[in-house]
Amino acid sequence: EFPAIALGEQGVRLLALVLGELATNSFKHGGLREGRAVELAGSCEDGRLALVWREELAGRSKPSAGRGEGTGHTLMKRMARAHGGCFEVDFAAHRLEARLEMPIER
Repeated sequence: EFPAIALGEQGVRLLALVLGELATNSFKHGGLREGRAVELAGSCEDGRLALVWREELAGRSKPSAGRGEGTGHTLMKRMARAHGGCFEVDFAAHRLEARLEMPIER
């Protein structure tokens, strides 16, 4: 079971932005468009929240042109850094993995 955490207003906004952008992109271009499952895992350690979004990309070993490097991706990286966190996306063979790390309040 995932422990209860406090994020504060800015943390909630960052989390909403990242999950909303990932879900939108998945519905437009990725696994959710084709009815595939998305896995979301999280952990809390040393005052930081780490969330990992994983999805299968149907039959594609690489993203379509520009995917993962557009305006949304840039915004997520900047906002994560501005809040003391980081956001990274990795495209592996037929798979996307996005990781958000951010501080949590005590």
